[in-house]
Amino acid sequence: MKRLESSSDVRDEDKVNIWRFVEHLLAKGLAGPRTVKSIYHLIVLARMTDKPFENMVRRNVERLVSWINASDYSENTSVTTRLFF
Repeated sequence: MKRLESSSDVRDEDKVNIWRFVEHLLAKGLAGPRTVKSIYHLIVLARMTDKPFENMVRRNVERLVSWINASDYSENTSVTTRLFF
């Protein structure tokens, strides 16, 4: 969570939305490693976009998913990251 706060290359509005998502996960009883992993992936995705999450349209999401698919992530990590969209 400190990483999110200290990320100067993540837009403030994306930080707020990531925190809201974390609160949602915690309210559903999901804590620990899954929450930390979610924060990490959302920070990476926020850095890759040219728009705040709230303003993304289908084409922006498709670009991110294409980037995820072309990355060196393992299949499991790619699937988990795509689930955010």
